[in-house]
Amino acid sequence: MERVGKGKVVDLDTGKPLGPNHEGELRIKSHKVMNGYYKMDSSSAFDEEGYLKTGDIVRYDEEKCFYIVDRIKEIFKYRGWHILPAMLEEVLLAHPAVKEAAVVAIPHKIDGDHPMGLVVLFEGHDDVTSEDIESFFNSKVADSQKLRHGVRIVKELEKTVTGKIKRRALSQMISNGEI
Repeated sequence: MERVGKGKVVDLDTGKPLGPNHEGELRIKSHKVMNGYYKMDSSSAFDEEGYLKTGDIVRYDEEKCFYIVDRIKEIFKYRGWHILPAMLEEVLLAHPAVKEAAVVAIPHKIDGDHPMGLVVLFEGHDDVTSEDIESFFNSKVADSQKLRHGVRIVKELEKTVTGKIKRRALSQMISNGEI
């Protein structure tokens, strides 16, 4: 079998290579991989060493067998509707009491995913409730975008060293009952 390229598994936050039995993003490099999208800047699709960011979360074992675990998702679906967390976060941030916001997907058996908002409030807004924010939000969006899993007020949002919201970690914390 012809070897056409190479790959690596990297930490989602730092981009540093990982060893066997650690989950991270699969990145590949080959002369047979696309070099970009037509008439679009595709530089964000590649890392600084020219590896394609696949968006697949994988792990591999000592025998170099790879296992696909998940996808890095920025988009999720509610009943077939594509939900963009960043767009919904902008609506949450329009509330005068909201300092920071994150929207995560909570799995639902019938609907696919239900959006949930997590917000950090500005100081002096202790009287604002999650119901106030949810009502404000839901009055500004289409029915398919409503925060069906509600809003939770938190002290801080989990972020990477570069300040990017760790949606996957936040979803896991919700699943574990930590938030």
